[in-house]
Amino acid sequence: GLSLCSRGHSVFERQWFKRVWIIQELAESGEVVLVCGSHTLRWETIDKAYAISSNRWDEDDYLANLIEQRRRYQSSVPATLADKIVAAYSAEATNVRDRIFSVVGLVPEATAGMIPITVDYDGDVAELYKDTTRKCLEATGNASILSICFGDSDDRPAGTPSWVMKFVRT
Repeated sequence: GLSLCSRGHSVFERQWFKRVWIIQELAESGEVVLVCGSHTLRWETIDKAYAISSNRWDEDDYLANLIEQRRRYQSSVPATLADKIVAAYSAEATNVRDRIFSVVGLVPEATAGMIPITVDYDGDVAELYKDTTRKCLEATGNASILSICFGDSDDRPAGTPSWVMKFVRT
């Protein structure tokens, strides 16, 4: 059978599962087949096995999040941009803009043009964070998203007001 371990570590601890763009890639894909060396495994098999397992398969629950986000998207569970941003909190991104750009396509409002977020890697990060926070507030009318704002945090990007949503768990 297929071994999920490599040198004592779960294959699900690999960087691929931790990347923020993987959330969208898995959610939007039809049939997903993972390939590791000469082994292949359908995502559906992973999902079913994980559902009945009593063990965590990765230390930081990246896999659980991927499974959940794929299920929600495939089942058309309503979600806001703020929901998807929070779902991507612990994922890794090379570019801080990807914390938004990687999930915006998973939100019905965004695809319908109701919350246009322009993918622009040359744009100012502080402006993108402010604009996205404003759009999340407008779309939901719910100020509770301000509970995940930077506040007085030292890790707030330069030029970003304290009320801007935090796009990464620190």
